[in-house]
Amino acid sequence: MKIAICDASDIPELARVFVEMETYYFSSEAASYDEMFSYLTQKVLSAYSGVSVLGAWKNGTLVGFATFTLMFPAPKCSGQAYMKDLFTSAAVRGQGVGKSLMGFIAAFAIEHGCTRFD
Repeated sequence: MKIAICDASDIPELARVFVEMETYYFSSEAASYDEMFSYLTQKVLSAYSGVSVLGAWKNGTLVGFATFTLMFPAPKCSGQAYMKDLFTSAAVRGQGVGKSLMGFIAAFAIEHGCTRFD
């Protein structure tokens, strides 16, 4: 499994999985692929969003994501990692994708001086 921070080139695949998440939570009121593609491009991955999107690929296909940010300042000159979302495609649930995403965020946070993960 490949875990990596996403960029604009990943938006087509991200839009598909984000729509899957929206459908899971909101059924028929979920955003369409085109709406999600625009949202990811203009908001989520914009220079001003302050969030990183982490992707999980299995056999070359994006199967899950997490969104997170590192926040400073924090006590004793440290930082805090905050995870906003974590979602895995139905086909891979129970296969450790979510655990791998969280493990990546935890290691990334420690590497960048964070002492807390929420």
